[in-house]
Amino acid sequence: MAHQVIGIDASASGIKTAVLEASLRSLEFKRVRLHAWPTGGDTTMMAGAGLGDDGKPRSGTAFVAKAAANAIREDGATSADPYIAFDGQKTSTRVMKFPIGDLRKVEAILEPELEDQLPRPLDEIAYSYTPLTIARDKCELLVATVDRADLRTLIDALAASRCAPRAVFAESLALLSLAAAIGPADAQTGTIIDIGHTKAHVMHMARGRPLFARTVREGGQKLDQAIARTLGLSEEEAQRKKEAGRVLLPHEGAPSEVEAKLSSALVAALRPFVIAVKQTMHLHREALQGGKVYLTGGGSQLGGLTQYLALELGVPVELLPLPEALTRVPEAHRYTLAYGLAATGTAPLRHPKLDFRRGEFSFRGDLTNLRNESGKLGWIALAIVLLAIVSGLSRYIVLSSDERQLDNTLKVVTKQMMGREIGNFQQAMAAIKQSSSPDKGPMPRFSALDYFAIVSQRVPATIDAKMLELDFRQDKVLLRGEAASTTAAQDIVDALKGHECFRDVKLSKSKKIDGARVEFNVTIDLSCGGA
Repeated sequence: MAHQVIGIDASASGIKTAVLEASLRSLEFKRVRLHAWPTGGDTTMMAGAGLGDDGKPRSGTAFVAKAAANAIREDGATSADPYIAFDGQKTSTRVMKFPIGDLRKVEAILEPELEDQLPRPLDEIAYSYTPLTIARDKCELLVATVDRADLRTLIDALAASRCAPRAVFAESLALLSLAAAIGPADAQTGTIIDIGHTKAHVMHMARGRPLFARTVREGGQKLDQAIARTLGLSEEEAQRKKEAGRVLLPHEGAPSEVEAKLSSALVAALRPFVIAVKQTMHLHREALQGGKVYLTGGGSQLGGLTQYLALELGVPVELLPLPEALTRVPEAHRYTLAYGLAATGTAPLRHPKLDFRRGEFSFRGDLTNLRNESGKLGWIALAIVLLAIVSGLSRYIVLSSDERQLDNTLKVVTKQMMGREIGNFQQAMAAIKQSSSPDKGPMPRFSALDYFAIVSQRVPATIDAKMLELDFRQDKVLLRGEAASTTAAQDIVDALKGHECFRDVKLSKSKKIDGARVEFNVTIDLSCGGA
């Protein structure tokens, strides 16, 4: 059964949402939408909502959470599974390396190692991690940390609005879910950069595997400010001019004085961003070799930006290929992060994720992972059923073979006992019971245990004797014992002669042992059937 998921991106322009419908076999795009931050009217219904002294909405965690909850309701997706990202500017990421290849052992020592690298106590932060490399003798984890109180505020505020997020992802790593549009995993090598208004998310990957992800505090706002200073415009006017055309690089031919000044101002404003990207690319230069830089986000639409970054970074730069569904959306690159968050929420467990809803923050009763893995679980269930059928057939074959062997044995035995083969056990037992002459029947009237009881009962306790051996045969019993005298041994023989089943009882031999005592042997011929 299909269900809807909604990715929520809290951007500078407002809350961006992307709604997808996921089923066992497909992921269908529904819509994207921008929900502007409240700029007036009654905002007191949202805790912490309101405008700052500069006339812009406050960006507190509680305010963001309430605005996101309102966006979900406005989008008509209250029954959808919400996936939101924690503010990347408040998220710290690092790669931690361990000389151990067992992830369970690494998890046991992760917290002490992490605390040594943090400037604050571990109980003040929440963290998440995803494996980057696991080998026999090493393990690399990408670890992200956020403020525990801010994370709690975000989750509680959304939960209070009945929009509890299924997951709270790190913004930068959510870009990995967009790499599928680039091509197969072997072609997914390079860097995806989402350029927003106040921040940019950078994610390096090699063959579809993440290498590093971070958020830098650089974005389109600094370009707006540079244009505003150079041309004496307001920031809003500068933003419109930036979005209107090719302003970063001059047009063909000799640039005008204004174009040259504007280009120089933009280059200076972009310098910190370029340096930050270069630093992370340098750390992974070998793994990124042969890859490209893919731009997305609203800031990626700046005219001439791809050409400029290609010259600065020394690698091919192009706009990120979009999923087919987004190509029909106007200004689709502005919604890629929201789409990536929704797609990450529907991705299987093996897909690398940085989800802060773990441990004490885990979503209670979360069945998303079960839905994500339902296809695999279905195949596992089918395999179990098939194995059960094979096991049942095998046992049936083995038991049938054993039954045939027992039937054959029963026929042989009944042939020997009664002169005819009987293959049915109940019939064989009935034939035995109906034997006309018990004395001549196939089953003896007395067993070895019966004869043992007779011997024990008929030997008087007053006789000083000890039985050493009783040998029960088909038509006789051999008895060996020790008595105080030959007379005592003869008394035993006399006592046994009185039973109807003992046809003949003879004292065959005796010899003296240990002074006056004697060892004797008695042979008893049976008349009631062998033992």
